[in-house]
Amino acid sequence: MKMQVSKRVYVSLLALLLTLSYFVSIVPKAEAQVTALSNDTPSLNYILTYKDFSFTAYGNYYTVVASRSTDSWTESPTDYDISVYNDVDMTQFVNESSTFPTVDAVVINREGLSSATMYAEVTWYSGSGLYAIVEAEYNTSTLPRNSTISEYFGTNEIIDEWDHYVYGGRTYEIELTEVPSGANYNIYLFTQNGSIGNGYTGEVGYAAKGNQSTPIIYTAPTTKWVCVLVTNENNVTGPYKITSRDIELQNDAPRNGALSFENNNDRYKFIANASEYTAVAMLPLTPTYDYDLKVYSNLNLTGLVLSSTMVAGYPDICVFDRIGLGSVTYYASAERWTGTGNYTIEKDGKRNIAVGTAYYETMNTSELIDTFQLQLNAGTQYKISIPTAPSGANYEIYLFNATSRIYQSVQSSGFVAKGSISTPITYTPQTTKQHLIVVTNLNAIYGLYSILVEIIPTEPIQTLSNNAPLTGTFDDTNTYDIFQFTVNPQSYTTIALRPPPSQDFDLEIYSDAALTNYITSSSRGSGLIDACIFNGYTISSSVTYYAKAYRYGSSSGQYTIEADSRDSLIMGNYTSRTMVTNNVVETFWINLTSGEEYIINFPPPNAAPEGAEYWFYAFSGNSTISAALASSHYTSGMYFKAYTTGAHAFVILNLFNASGQAPAGDYKFRVRQIYRLYDDIPQTYSLNSVTHTYDEFNFTVWKNMYSVVAIKPTSTSSNYNLKVYSSLWMSDSSLVGESALSSNLVDAYVFNGFAESSTRPYYALATRQEGTGNYIVESDSEWNLSVGTTYDSYMGPGTIVDIYWCYLTVGLEYVVSLPTIPSGATFKLYAFADSGPISSAIVPTTSTSNSITFTPTVTKHYGILVISESVTSGSFQIRVALNNAPDFSISASPTTQAVYAGSSTQYTISLTSHNGFSSPVTLSIPWLPVGCSYSFSPSSPITPTASTTLTITTSSSTPVGTYNNITVRAVSGTLEHSVILTLTVNTPPVNPDIKPWSVWFYPTSLAIATIQTTINVSVANIGGQAITSSFTVALLIGGNTVQTWTVPSLGIGQRANLTTTYTFPSPGAQNIEVRCDTTGTITESNETNNNQIYTANVAEIALSGSTYTGSMNTAGQTYYYAIQYSAGATHVFNLTGSAGTDFDIHLYSQSGSWVDSSASYSYPEVIEYTSSSAGWYFLKVVLYSLPSGTYTLTIDGSVGPTPDFSISVNPSSSSVVAGNSVSYSISVTTIAGFSNPISFSTLTLPFDGSASFSPSTLNSPYTG
Repeated sequence: MKMQVSKRVYVSLLALLLTLSYFVSIVPKAEAQVTALSNDTPSLNYILTYKDFSFTAYGNYYTVVASRSTDSWTESPTDYDISVYNDVDMTQFVNESSTFPTVDAVVINREGLSSATMYAEVTWYSGSGLYAIVEAEYNTSTLPRNSTISEYFGTNEIIDEWDHYVYGGRTYEIELTEVPSGANYNIYLFTQNGSIGNGYTGEVGYAAKGNQSTPIIYTAPTTKWVCVLVTNENNVTGPYKITSRDIELQNDAPRNGALSFENNNDRYKFIANASEYTAVAMLPLTPTYDYDLKVYSNLNLTGLVLSSTMVAGYPDICVFDRIGLGSVTYYASAERWTGTGNYTIEKDGKRNIAVGTAYYETMNTSELIDTFQLQLNAGTQYKISIPTAPSGANYEIYLFNATSRIYQSVQSSGFVAKGSISTPITYTPQTTKQHLIVVTNLNAIYGLYSILVEIIPTEPIQTLSNNAPLTGTFDDTNTYDIFQFTVNPQSYTTIALRPPPSQDFDLEIYSDAALTNYITSSSRGSGLIDACIFNGYTISSSVTYYAKAYRYGSSSGQYTIEADSRDSLIMGNYTSRTMVTNNVVETFWINLTSGEEYIINFPPPNAAPEGAEYWFYAFSGNSTISAALASSHYTSGMYFKAYTTGAHAFVILNLFNASGQAPAGDYKFRVRQIYRLYDDIPQTYSLNSVTHTYDEFNFTVWKNMYSVVAIKPTSTSSNYNLKVYSSLWMSDSSLVGESALSSNLVDAYVFNGFAESSTRPYYALATRQEGTGNYIVESDSEWNLSVGTTYDSYMGPGTIVDIYWCYLTVGLEYVVSLPTIPSGATFKLYAFADSGPISSAIVPTTSTSNSITFTPTVTKHYGILVISESVTSGSFQIRVALNNAPDFSISASPTTQAVYAGSSTQYTISLTSHNGFSSPVTLSIPWLPVGCSYSFSPSSPITPTASTTLTITTSSSTPVGTYNNITVRAVSGTLEHSVILTLTVNTPPVNPDIKPWSVWFYPTSLAIATIQTTINVSVANIGGQAITSSFTVALLIGGNTVQTWTVPSLGIGQRANLTTTYTFPSPGAQNIEVRCDTTGTITESNETNNNQIYTANVAEIALSGSTYTGSMNTAGQTYYYAIQYSAGATHVFNLTGSAGTDFDIHLYSQSGSWVDSSASYSYPEVIEYTSSSAGWYFLKVVLYSLPSGTYTLTIDGSVGPTPDFSISVNPSSSSVVAGNSVSYSISVTTIAGFSNPISFSTLTLPFDGSASFSPSTLNSPYTG
């Protein structure tokens, strides 16, 4: 520890540096004494007492500032200390480092803070040396974990620093793995602001320290950034390496390392967790090398606990049994025996597995081991195997029952059994306890594998044949039986177990005879059949399974077990079978479609044997009876919806009835699909064989609306009828009605939703009477019609019906009409007062008619049905009106027009009066395409009979396309009619487009006044069409035409280059205008861009030895001078301006390239330039900023020196005893008439020194 003194006593006056200015200016003393440090740049300083430095502490990084004498490694080193402050006056103290004789360093942590300027004071304490190295460093390159980086200590470098991220609870080893010969390097780890140490108090500010022989071992209490600092204690330069390793081993996280002749071992820390097994393994990556694994009780690797020394090519493994014990920390050492190179080390912990269940795990390429823990019972024989493994994998299995290790791969070394992929372990424990299975990866093969522990059974296995039930008995002497059965592809198989009444027998399924690989089970309860269903459509070959039938609790009695796989079903057809004596289950399958609905029923009478208790179930894959999609007693039928497409199973279980019997006999059932109909979406189906005579449908009848369901055969020789039911089961008792027209006419049934209490489903049956083939089926419900209004509607492709409704008054005569129908269509109209088939219509249409007339007998809603017998799609109109009432109609000619975008087109709209109609009619168009507008002439309203011209105007923004839904609406009071128009908008033809492209001069980039120059003009065709005829181009200067050209043609995207000569009479800015197609002979897509005005700067000729003046009043204003250079000539340009102005000058070559500039904030602005070749140069004078003013330009004139002064000090140095003073004489010499006041101040003074001047300011003639 140092002895602290009150005040240093050595003072030496080194020098006075004088700062002088034109006007009095006092520089703060402390700032003048500060030397700035650059990052990672050591500063060699002569320090007799102290010296101050500034440095940047960078935001979000650690920054280190350090000092060391240049003789620190000698026998009598000099001692310098370093202190850090926040302010330049050194009053806000931060920290200090005052160790001896090591490097002193202060660490600043700016994490979460911005950068700041800080100040360091290096102070001499003792010794005869007077030189110190001072260095500040921050490093944006961090020290990565688990890696080695190379670094270099250069001349005078004393520190290197890295930010390093550590995780809380982890232990790290930071080591200098290589250093130069003779080096003395230290390592420090800081977690916050701190210093290497205080020599007065003995305190240190680092969290850990090491050197080139002793690494840092550090356990981080929290997750954060830390600072790693390396110090060069003896000025040895050269490359070195630093390594950071997280030596904390985590479960299932392999780590890589390397051993060499210089590094014979690596250490790691790990925790053997309480109440479980923990294993550690290590393997060299070169199979012929032999490394060993040893485990110690402490960090210093003393107190050996276990060692594993396997032969080359095998992992060393140590296992720790902490069952019933607490956690303990151990230290593993990977130690080199033969060879050098990389290795992998891994710790793995608890994975609980169960006997009989295959456990799947992924072995990564870098993994050495996986561990599995389970209890094995004494006296039970077990088989431990790897049933599945990646191709080419070489995995071995070790079984442990206590803390141990493997040694030379022999069982006596500690493991109780060993196996491999091809050789399972067979093992019988002597005691019941927890065991550990270790799976090793010997050849770094990645992939999914399984580990299976199974009991080797002794029970005999019985075989179940298809549809051949077996019986057995469970009691206290026989609690379970084992059976094997086969599941075949392209079928479903069910295995079912029926107990006696009130008894509970259960069923488990396994894939192996040892009953260790569990698949599924069924355990429903007393008196119920347990069953498991297997989908053979998911396998490509037959699979054998094993069933364990067993009693639950004390249940006993005779059971029947059966495996069954019958055959596939045909949709809609009855299936008849016989349930024989002792039959438990029947299994069928059929392909179903996702989203569709189905029903299954046993049609009475004689659907099943007398007294039978049949239940049937639906499945979509492997399942158990309790997870069925749907189930029902056979007397009720079953409805369900398929959620997948593919083969589904239907299983029938034969339960005991109330008398304890399961009667044998014949039964019959069928599966039917219920197709869902959606309004106004026709669907096509087929009745195409004698076995497929009907289809069933589900549709919705809406409350307070009229609805309809209809069918129509597509063949003229077919006759299909329609029945409607209120129940899903479509029994005779639920029949609502039927429509049975002859031939291939549309059969339909209409529903009055105004008589329904709610919206509800109905069911339709399409039945084949004669013929076969396709038919169309459709349900529909459209909208309400108002009397006197014409409605536009549309009969879509395949549509056969539309239904509407209208509120009509008793006693009035109405006409329902179709003013327009699609060309070639055959439509029929019907009116309904209530629900019923077509034959119940109050106004039936027996032949093609587009109108019907009737008088309602009751005021109510009536249904209006439109039938398309021709199944023709297209637009039509429907109208309900009082018969013979005044009315009007609307038509258009033509109904279709085409137009170019940006143009307009016209239609003639005609209004015709009917029955004396004479009221005004208002015309409007509710919708038009984007960018369109319309007008009528004469304008609306119009009184029929009359016509008007409709003009539709498009714009360039109107999208190209055909619009067939433009509706012209005609309204008069409650009457409304409309007509639909079609408008096709086409792309307009593309025209050429001529525009001026550019103007330039030759041979100089600027024109020169009074000297002829060549003017080049370029014009371009930027349009979409070539110009094949000639057009004219004119050039105007100052508004006068100076040249006219004729361009014969110009292709798309081409330019025409035109040339003329011209002499500008005067300098300055000139307007040049180019006009294209001056005679207007070319039709262009854009006529507004034919002319363009350019501004040309014409330079004034300037001569050597001349002076030029000018004035400017706008910021950025320019003026050009042209100077002709000869080869090798030098010219000097000198510019001054009026007071307060800021004129600049810039020099350019003949081609316009920049050469030089003078652009300061004071005068004169001077450019001196020597040209290597002859030619014109241009000098630009620019007013950089206001105010306005005048300038004077001199070329090659006399330019005097700038007024200035110099000083001298006598004597230049002196010595003085501390506490006394010394005087100096200062002389001033003026240059070029300098006459401003001069003030004096000091820049640097010795510690506790002061200075004064008499006088402190000198005025011309500078005497005193």
